[in-house]
Amino acid sequence: MKVAILGARKFGAFHVREFRDAGCDVIAILGSTAETANLAAEKLQDKYGIHARPYHQLDMLLTEDYPDAVSVCVPPNLHEQFSYRCLEMGAHVLCEKPLNPSPGARDVADRLLGLAQKRGKIFAVGTQWPSVLEYLPSVNLTHLTVNMEPGQKGLGLVSDHLPHTNSLLVRMLPGGSAREIAVYTQSEEYVKLGFAYVSNERSCAVDYTFSYKAERPRKVEFSINGVQYRREVSPTYQQSIVSNGSTFDIIDPLKVSITRFTEACQGRGTPLVSPQEIRENCSLQDAILAYVSVR
Repeated sequence: MKVAILGARKFGAFHVREFRDAGCDVIAILGSTAETANLAAEKLQDKYGIHARPYHQLDMLLTEDYPDAVSVCVPPNLHEQFSYRCLEMGAHVLCEKPLNPSPGARDVADRLLGLAQKRGKIFAVGTQWPSVLEYLPSVNLTHLTVNMEPGQKGLGLVSDHLPHTNSLLVRMLPGGSAREIAVYTQSEEYVKLGFAYVSNERSCAVDYTFSYKAERPRKVEFSINGVQYRREVSPTYQQSIVSNGSTFDIIDPLKVSITRFTEACQGRGTPLVSPQEIRENCSLQDAILAYVSVR
């Protein structure tokens, strides 16, 4: 499968690696300028042995190289525009989160998923943390806390990782909505918020904490009904979960997400996160961001 990565200098470089490992041919990358695209292509060739043609104009990439699938890793304000154009041109799309960095994500999700269905293509979002739940016992969720460390400040501190925290919630308890949203602490580098999540007359208490951290690896901690889980990363980037004094290895959630997307594009499965989960996640994001934005 021929894949193009839009935005390959930062987090997109990890997408390049995982698509390569999934057996795909990364044929092209997109940069914001010719200079940055060429620089990224050189670095990817040196690091991963990938010979990808550099572009700085999306339509030129799509019409000259005809990728089967595209990974959208550009800044969030371009996610909708680039995803829509790629779907229009007949490519499957994996888009990094968030679909929209401000309230309005649900409308964006509906438009992109609708176009994907019309074109007969896969549209998926890079919210990979539900893969970790496959290692954990199934429970009747009553309380969820999540602590993460986004690499952005201000409103981006919340909007960048809110899709990740929400993805855990909607996987464990689908079909809900947020009520009684409260922001306990808010600054440029730290936000703690909570809400009641109600689904089919079941209620779950939810607390999210976002703390800015510039460098990787970044913290991922969560508790389910009071049982604590912490992600740890070794120097070789082997990931594991620590809980109650026990440690068990997990497959890198990003690897799982990209592998599942690749298989879905090839008709061999479904993406890690379903279209309905994308919609529910975006609806939660809209409700929370609308409240956080006005404080």
